[in-house]
Amino acid sequence: MENLQRKISISIWKAILSFINVFLFIIAIVPLYFYWIGTISVAVGVIYYFFGKDNVWRQHGLILSSTVGFTSLAVKIFNVMAIWFGLGILISYCSLYLILFIVNTTHKGRNPSWMDRLLNLEYINRIKANRKFYTIYLIIMVVLASFFFIPSTIGSRKVPLSQETRYWEYLDRGLVAMRTETNDVYIGWRLLQQDPETISFNIYRANATGPHIKLNIEPINETTNFLDDNPVFESETVYYIRPIIDEVELAASKNVTIMNQAGNPYISIPLNGAYGFNKIAIADLNGDGAYDYVIKQPDDSIDPFGPPAGNWEPSQDTYKIEAYLSNGTFLWRKDLGWDIEKGIWYSPYIVYDVTGDNRAEVIIKTGEGDHRDHTGRVRYGREFLSLWDGMTGQELVKTTWPRRMPQIYNWNSRNQLGIAYLDGKNPTIMAARGTYWMMKLQAFNFDGNSIYSVWKWENTHESGFNYLGSGAHYMHSADVDSDGKDEVILGTSVINEDGTGLWALGYEHTDHCYVGDIDPERPGLEIYNGIEGIINTAPKNGYGINLVKAESGELLWQVDETTYHIHSTGLVSDIDPNYPGMECYSGEQDYDKRWLHAANGTLIASEAGFNKGLRPRAVYWDADMQREIIYNQEIFDYESEHIHLSDLQGSQVAWADILGDWREEIIISVEGELRIYTTTIPALNRYTCLMQDPIYRTDVAHISMGYEQCPMTSFCLSSL
Repeated sequence: MENLQRKISISIWKAILSFINVFLFIIAIVPLYFYWIGTISVAVGVIYYFFGKDNVWRQHGLILSSTVGFTSLAVKIFNVMAIWFGLGILISYCSLYLILFIVNTTHKGRNPSWMDRLLNLEYINRIKANRKFYTIYLIIMVVLASFFFIPSTIGSRKVPLSQETRYWEYLDRGLVAMRTETNDVYIGWRLLQQDPETISFNIYRANATGPHIKLNIEPINETTNFLDDNPVFESETVYYIRPIIDEVELAASKNVTIMNQAGNPYISIPLNGAYGFNKIAIADLNGDGAYDYVIKQPDDSIDPFGPPAGNWEPSQDTYKIEAYLSNGTFLWRKDLGWDIEKGIWYSPYIVYDVTGDNRAEVIIKTGEGDHRDHTGRVRYGREFLSLWDGMTGQELVKTTWPRRMPQIYNWNSRNQLGIAYLDGKNPTIMAARGTYWMMKLQAFNFDGNSIYSVWKWENTHESGFNYLGSGAHYMHSADVDSDGKDEVILGTSVINEDGTGLWALGYEHTDHCYVGDIDPERPGLEIYNGIEGIINTAPKNGYGINLVKAESGELLWQVDETTYHIHSTGLVSDIDPNYPGMECYSGEQDYDKRWLHAANGTLIASEAGFNKGLRPRAVYWDADMQREIIYNQEIFDYESEHIHLSDLQGSQVAWADILGDWREEIIISVEGELRIYTTTIPALNRYTCLMQDPIYRTDVAHISMGYEQCPMTSFCLSSL
């Protein structure tokens, strides 16, 4: 009986060991038999890691994803091969030695079993005979393969702390002189953040032969505008102002002439041809303190979402980028070529001073050659982040754009650009790819000579599923947690200044997203979302419209209705003086449903009382603290619907405080012409130029890409 029990125990033990042998053999044989594939994969990866186009000294992380000439899917497969066959060798050798140990232990002195015969393969015998060589090989492969797991912070460079405080561009007084309907001349100018509270101004008029006449009796200290009710309409008539500090009159501003023609309530800049434009970037190109203009023409655009539901079609022409000075001088034109399809998502660009020399650079996604396939789509080919000299258009430097991901063409073709002050002092370039599923964000710095990566972020590296498809059609940057450093708001997800995820709502992507002090009765900033989500999927039960704390994503309120497809830009602006803070407006794409909420979530009006489509606009235009609405080519008050200006011809492309006092201008594209509408209504008070608010300035910088939105502020003007 005892012998029988011993035999049974041995049989069970052998059965267990045989099972282990089979399992170990399976995981050992594949990478060992193809060990040369592992060698090549790892070697190529390491070569690219150190010496490739995006080597470790400029980039970091899984460098094979930057391998030139591979499609995104092929790169991912190649990457997996390198990791499996490189590190898999370690598992293989451990498994092999364990198998040999088990075989030698359980079959010693017995006839060879099927496992023995299976193990007596040529490559196993070769390894057994050359253990020293393969042990060294193993160590080398493990060390090399480990490079694929270097954390994303390794190889990155810190943001240079070249500024003691946040860098601000130099601005002049932005003096504007406009002929009014009553043949007066309205003059407006900027109040700057560095001005003392007691500053006042004198205003002068002069011509070529006559004396310089001071137009005001007392120094102007309550507003930054003036109405000349006895003008002289001569071609050489000029206006200028002199600031007064501590009763001392200082140097004069630049002279300006009357900027518009009689009967035209706008400034006209002729374009260099009979075309329109669909985007404009606003920045100072030559360092004179005045804003210049970089446009993208012509004015048509396709969307990557193809038919039947989408409007994609092959590009019939290429985009051109053109630069004009503030006085209308044409500077240069550059053709983006066929590798940049003609749509806003293929061709993001912004213009911003990233070197601190008061001369803005053009920051743009570019391609190389013509990689259109038989359908006209560009699915392959090298893509770049390029920096151009703002005055000449000459390329200064370029680096690789965030790589295509293993997802469909429509989703891969969504690209954005932005600016964020990650250290609170210096501007950093943000390049983004993806909205609907996989998303990438990469931070770059330019030191005047070279461009380098600060960090990379991918939503697939975050735990859980909340970050998947959490993008938007616009990018914001703001200091949401009051640490003095900007975070990047991609939609329903927020990324820390160090390239880690701060929070994500898990609400899918938002068609419009606004960041600012929406509700001044609450501390900190808020984010308003209009959720589109994935079209034709489950309805959004309550969360389709929501307001959250920018710091944490904590829900403050949401619409108490089911939504399906909140669409386009919506609007967030203080338009109703009866409610504190900014009002929030959104609408459904597929049926006539609209919501206008107060900042605290109170429903002010629905489609029956306020239906202004899906993308109304708003600007500070008259003398009160609320913005006026722009809809159907008219500027009017929300409450009284008093019309201030009608017949805004052309296509609106931007809204920003670029001239005169704190009120805003409207930039419109008309065939062959860039028009700037500016108010001539005298103000009753004065505020610092809105372009010197951090959220407002980066919002304006981003207006040249994505869904253009009216810029927000880090304060609510009516609550000051």
